[in-house]
Amino acid sequence: LDPREAALLGVMGVGMRGVRRFRIRPAQKVWVAGMGLIGLGAAQAARIHGAHVTVSDIADLRLDAARACGVHRIVDARDADHWEQLKAGGPYD
Repeated sequence: LDPREAALLGVMGVGMRGVRRFRIRPAQKVWVAGMGLIGLGAAQAARIHGAHVTVSDIADLRLDAARACGVHRIVDARDADHWEQLKAGGPYD
């Protein structure tokens, strides 16, 4: 395995471990705040486990990355009504 291809496996493993530790299951609602590398990994892992995933962040690049990964709901935390948007998607498991 080329080390360049495996560079993010450790980072993605943090998100996967969190999803496993919290026992995320299909049909649960999960909110991931912050779409940095670990948050993006957690969102992807939760989606793979069948959860309905909501994410929030303030950076367009990160929100676009979450959108490309197929998360179900994206909330731009810069919006004045972002708390209402999050509440509308909840309650979260």
